[in-house]
Amino acid sequence: MFLGAGCTETAPDVPNRTTETTTSLEPAGQEDSIDDNDFLNQAFAQLYDRVSELGFESLSQPELTVYLVLSLNEELQQGGIEYYFYRPAGNHADETAFALEKIGAQDAADRLRDSFAVFKTDSPPTVTEERQSLLDTIDESESQKLQELSTSLIDSLKELESLLSQHIEQNNLQFDSDESNP
Repeated sequence: MFLGAGCTETAPDVPNRTTETTTSLEPAGQEDSIDDNDFLNQAFAQLYDRVSELGFESLSQPELTVYLVLSLNEELQQGGIEYYFYRPAGNHADETAFALEKIGAQDAADRLRDSFAVFKTDSPPTVTEERQSLLDTIDESESQKLQELSTSLIDSLKELESLLSQHIEQNNLQFDSDESNP
């Protein structure tokens, strides 16, 4: 499974969530999965470092697509969709849904948009604290719905590695294969 190598931010307390990785996005039976994982980890680390230093403006549109999709994956692996919304990555939920569509992950985009309903708007607030406040007020049935959507979303991302690899190749994106960068 690929995770956001380079992300060192401490996770906030998120109700009803664990920070352990519980689901792998590795396609079953693919021998080159480890190579894809390493490549995507490396790509995410480099994009993360650039965003941390220079902001989103430093990324091309194809790079931003890769970054948003990998950020979603990272947060889902850490604790599900509610965790994603609690984190700064959730500031870009709308753009992430479009990024998923752009790489051909329509089911994942649909599941992500379905999760927006908990905010009772077309899209979640783009300010982390506003989303957190709204999430703190959801009832048990809404929390259960988010958990179900998390499982469904993770299941719909099974083919994410190959879709991202295709997107990277089609857009001629280059990432260093520096072994010293985790």
